[in-house]
Amino acid sequence: MEGTIFLIAWSCLVIFMTYKMFKGGKEALSIFPNVDDSNFIYIDKSASGNSNKSLITKFGGANKTLHVMVNNEELWIKSSLFFAYIGRYYDLIHRIPLNQITSSVLNHNIITIKFNTENGKQKSISLRTKNNQELAKILSK
Repeated sequence: MEGTIFLIAWSCLVIFMTYKMFKGGKEALSIFPNVDDSNFIYIDKSASGNSNKSLITKFGGANKTLHVMVNNEELWIKSSLFFAYIGRYYDLIHRIPLNQITSSVLNHNIITIKFNTENGKQKSISLRTKNNQELAKILSK
């Protein structure tokens, strides 16, 4: 009997957390329109990175779960639906107009991108992509 109660409680918790992750992920990704990947000049859907916003976001981060995409107007940093909820918490979900990027510095295998947000705040994010040199070249134009 006790095992059954534990199993039911555990199942309810798993269902609730899964629902919360998907709902939060959908909300986090709502800033991105649905577009065809062919509109992008750079795509890496297995990038890693972290935000430099705080100590927590510097040490927390994503390992090969970020989608880094660049078109002629914007840099998108996002993740899959399930991980987007966590990504937003760690300041890893961004839709950045290219004219808001103030610098992109390539240091070994990490590219650090500084940019201004809509409300004028300066943010910084460090990424490790499959081809950081190509990304740095695109962002420096």
